[in-house]
Amino acid sequence: MKVALKSRLLAFLLTIVTIMSLLSTTASAVDYVDVWQSAGGSGANNASVTSGGVWAPRYQGFRIAILDYAGKPAFTFAGKDYLDLLFSYPYNCSYYGLENKTDGYRKASIYRSDWESKCYAVTISDLYSAINSGQLGFNTNGTMAETNSNLKNIPYHLDRQNGYWYKQGTKVKAKMYGASDDKIDINAALFAILNLRDEYSYFWQPKSDIFVGQPYSSAELNALANNQTTPMDLMGSRKLVISVEPIIWNQLRISASQFSRYSVYGTQTDIGFICKKLIEWGTDFAGSDGGGKNGGYDWSLFGKVGRKAMVLTKGIRIHYYHNGTEDIQQTWVIDPPVDNGKAVDNDTVAAMQPGWSLHLYQLRGSDDQTHTYDSHNYPITDPGPHGDNPNYKEHPAPDPKTDPCTSDKINSLLDKAHYRIVKVYDQEVLYVHYDDEGYPYFEKGVEHISTHVREQTLPKIEVQDEMPEYKLVEWKYTYDQYVPVTEGGTESTKWEDEPIAGRTVVNSDIAA
Repeated sequence: MKVALKSRLLAFLLTIVTIMSLLSTTASAVDYVDVWQSAGGSGANNASVTSGGVWAPRYQGFRIAILDYAGKPAFTFAGKDYLDLLFSYPYNCSYYGLENKTDGYRKASIYRSDWESKCYAVTISDLYSAINSGQLGFNTNGTMAETNSNLKNIPYHLDRQNGYWYKQGTKVKAKMYGASDDKIDINAALFAILNLRDEYSYFWQPKSDIFVGQPYSSAELNALANNQTTPMDLMGSRKLVISVEPIIWNQLRISASQFSRYSVYGTQTDIGFICKKLIEWGTDFAGSDGGGKNGGYDWSLFGKVGRKAMVLTKGIRIHYYHNGTEDIQQTWVIDPPVDNGKAVDNDTVAAMQPGWSLHLYQLRGSDDQTHTYDSHNYPITDPGPHGDNPNYKEHPAPDPKTDPCTSDKINSLLDKAHYRIVKVYDQEVLYVHYDDEGYPYFEKGVEHISTHVREQTLPKIEVQDEMPEYKLVEWKYTYDQYVPVTEGGTESTKWEDEPIAGRTVVNSDIAA
């Protein structure tokens, strides 16, 4: 006698014919970050008619971070959470900030030692020189010379011309990401920044304690270590978000002719936090123009043009936040800011919302990407344990020729559609046995339900749960051509079958 459990298990066996699939085949869980296009910037226009100030444009740069589904750093650069890419090295500032705008744990440090422990700072010119001399390299989908040029020529986000301050967020975006909202340019500077390496390894490495739904497997980490994949590939496989915040540093002024004792370094979010603290402490800065709430006497560099030079143009919704100890499920939103012409005060720029002084870019799948769950033909509208779709059934992976995600592009991708996806549906059951005295006892087992094969699919495959009825349990790949699998017979795919046997299970540390 067999008693079937309510929960079912789904195993996807991916049989891929070339090693290139390993570089881009990914496992995916729920997407916790609801943004699919890049965020943008603010236009280059006259933004200030106030005092020119005493600040030099070279005293700025960009803080780059790779964010997980709770908005906290998911990768390190040379062992640090943030890369500060600068136009010049800062002088000895009094206070440093180090938190990212999207980190739910809003407690920016103001001490240099903390900043040095979490930030890696390098100038754009030093980075370019190291690449140009061959000391460093990077992977790019475009022309290395053009990518290098974009990196070298990233403009100031805040520039001074003829005594006025201009905001140049759109120009920054064009060099960093490209002009499109939909797709990163193949010659964008981010290709160099995200894939930077020396002769030994890549500088960006995934952290072990990040929240990405499906952890990076040992196979993916080994591929990165062996130069078989890139950091950008791994970031894109989990749809991670790239945060770019403008860095600025300055000795605060409290009047036209008097400087405060304090100088600050960090993002505008950091500086907003630091200025708030200086005011709370009753320092001389508290008595500066406007009480210091907009950054002191040189408020055009902070409260006005400085905080408006880079902004979000599309909102981002994050469903978790990190409270300093754990990831908490609570949705919060960073919306594009509304410019009412007034200055942006310290409280506003230091808050999670709105998106002043910030660019966000989410890496998306390329045109040659497909997926294993056909959500268009088998939609699930009720995420509960049993769902509400009476037509749900086991089925092959979607056909790229008819799937809405790829149907309008497939003619240009037919030369890549020679991969096979094998999906094996298994159900967990309990077998009832009886001992010598007639008492029942149960033994857990697995019954095969069906096997489905999809031929002629695309090489980049997103492996998905089919909740609520089926959940991904394991998946594998092989470099070799696999023999056809008959439906409903004894030839159902098993883990020990060749050429699956002996391969590495991609999304776990278990050897096949």
